Amino acid sequence: MDLFNNDFKAINEKFNAFVCSHNLVLEENTKLKNKILELENQCNTISEEYNNYSKVSVVKNLHNQIFEKDNLIKHLKSKLSKKNSDEEVEVDEEEEEVESEEDEEEEAEEEVESEEEVEAEEGVEAEEEVEAEAEEEAEEEEEAEAEVEAEEEVEAEEEVEAEAEAEVEAEEAEEEAEEVEVEVEEVEEEAVEEEEEVEVDFIEKKLKSPNSKSRKLTLYLITDDENRDIYERLDDGEPGEHLGKLLGKNNKPFFFVK
Repeated sequence: MDLFNNDFKAINEKFNAFVCSHNLVLEENTKLKNKILELENQCNTISEEYNNYSKVSVVKNLHNQIFEKDNLIKHLKSKLSKKNSDEEVEVDEEEEEVESEEDEEEEAEEEVESEEEVEAEEGVEAEEEVEAEAEEEAEEEEEAEAEVEAEEEVEAEEEVEAEAEAEVEAEEAEEEAEEVEVEVEEVEEEAVEEEEEVEVDFIEKKLKSPNSKSRKLTLYLITDDENRDIYERLDDGEPGEHLGKLLGKNNKPFFFVK
């Protein structure tokens, strides 16, 4: 602001000096105009004298003087007009300089204001960047915490699944053990059943013995089932050795080859 005030004072001083010089020019101009009026009056006087003494040689001299005065007046008028134009040009130039200086001052003020606005905007942007970075860090921390929680949940679920699988495997092992026990029991029962003798009814029937050359028939025991096996009849009436079986619809005896 001090620099601006100094510039303003300098411009004021220049403007005051310009006004003073302009006033001096105007005064000089007024003086010249008065002188011109005096010269014109003199010229009019001389013209009158010329008219009175037109036939005298003195008139010629006066005429020459008037002519010279006229020339002098024209010269002074041209000089005055030129001076006025120069003064107007100078005034215009000084006014333009003043205006340009004022424009420069306005531009300087606008630049200062724009710089202040830019600095303010940069400060706001910096604050926004800091806030954005803080928000990003907070979001990253939240994401990291969420990932940790998700991993813990996954691990807990995996542990639960592993425990469930272990329980299922244990149950399956128990079921398999029970099935094996059942199978063992069934096998044992089957073995016991196989060991037990199956009670079959026998029918006594006389058949021709395969080793006998005579037509004498021998008494054998025949099972009363679909197999129709032939057993040797012992003296006590119990079945002995399995000898063969009856075949076909005609119950033809077939004896095993020994």
